[in-house]
Amino acid sequence: MGNSCSVILATYNDAENIEVLVEKLVGELKSKVHKFEIIVVDDNSPDGTFQKLLMLSQSYQMLRPVLRRFDKGLGPSVWEGIRAAKYRNIVVMESELSHCSLEIPEMISFLEEGKQIVWKNRYANSDKVSKTPEQYVKFLFGRTINYLLKKILAIPVSDSTNRFFAFRREILNSANFKYLFKGYGEFPFLLLSTLFRKKIVQTKDIIELPFVHRRVVASLSKTNRLMEGISYLFIALVARFGHSPSIKKPKSLE
Repeated sequence: MGNSCSVILATYNDAENIEVLVEKLVGELKSKVHKFEIIVVDDNSPDGTFQKLLMLSQSYQMLRPVLRRFDKGLGPSVWEGIRAAKYRNIVVMESELSHCSLEIPEMISFLEEGKQIVWKNRYANSDKVSKTPEQYVKFLFGRTINYLLKKILAIPVSDSTNRFFAFRREILNSANFKYLFKGYGEFPFLLLSTLFRKKIVQTKDIIELPFVHRRVVASLSKTNRLMEGISYLFIALVARFGHSPSIKKPKSLE
């Protein structure tokens, strides 16, 4: 087993979820991944998430809690985790128990076989999953937003708002991508758009894999779905047709 990975999680008020998630990750990865670390970046949660992480780190040496007090947000927190990662294969996933740790070894195997990016797709094979009328409306809305993002940004990914993906660390070594990791959930499609526009990766370098997005167990939805979708389309239009900031070659991942 020569594979390794850094798993990046961003948390805010996830004290009820985090112990279960860490246990699931460790239980699944310890027998299938040679070396791994779990970097959890917390935005100074008032519910004591970081304190719980510190307690858990006493039992799990591979757990690395990081506390952020400034420049809060999901995007900046994920970037902080990427900066701290020490392994070549990096996995980004959500902390709300909606992503399955069982799928990480397969994602890593594709990276080890030569892919640069492994992207999970909630809409592939989705017809096999039963849905309530409310879930079906959300599904159609999300699928439509992602279809429009794919067309606007000219990217070969059908679920670019998904925050469950893995990549080779070196694809971020050619430039400073920090400015893309801002706000809440726009960083995945901004990252993909920039990587393809700058020809850092090509279509052959990425694979999409289906997965079932599980209902959140202990957290409520943190965004208004309609306003989120509209804002994503606006951001994508600006990224594609507006002024794009130049990206400088960094000395390292700053």
